[in-house]
Amino acid sequence: MKVYAPMWFNIKTQSSIKYGSVHLWKTISESRGLPKGVKTIIDKVISTNAYFAHPENILIAMIANERSHIRELGIRRILKTKKQPAAKKLRIFKIPPLNWNAKDYTEMIDWSECCITEPPLTIDIKSEDLLAAIENKSFINFSKLPSHTQAVERCVKIITEASSKVCGHSSRDGFIRVKIEARKNLPMFDNKKQYYNVEK
Repeated sequence: MKVYAPMWFNIKTQSSIKYGSVHLWKTISESRGLPKGVKTIIDKVISTNAYFAHPENILIAMIANERSHIRELGIRRILKTKKQPAAKKLRIFKIPPLNWNAKDYTEMIDWSECCITEPPLTIDIKSEDLLAAIENKSFINFSKLPSHTQAVERCVKIITEASSKVCGHSSRDGFIRVKIEARKNLPMFDNKKQYYNVEK
């Protein structure tokens, strides 16, 4: 309860994706005081599910950070990735080894040993706009994007379905949007009376 209850409350009150890496680091930090046997079990679970320790996710937290020097460091790293030539193969989303004694979420991984790639959320943000965010912390706002909710888990099913039906980002996005809109217009379909005609 010393770890789970406070972290549950933190995630509920700070649900944005920009806090994902912070929550992971706090979970690691708070769990260091647990008994050795319990910690061994917890560390294995954390290692398996430490997706917010991936450099892309830590960079998201960094560029939305209250501390300007952390924002600048994150933005500089993203700008460096923007200058790199586009990869010709799919990148592998691999969780790097964790630093269990990190004093800050930015120290959870060894950056020199990681292949740093640009977070998908910043691909469409211009370099000059990112630079402006160094001084203006409110410029980049990820508050509407949840880090992890039951709704996110439900979306995994529809994304998997879309990936098996269509190819390409635009087609997949269109498939998902149409599916969600159809569910809003027709939340239940138990009999023919509930069917509706789509107006053209």
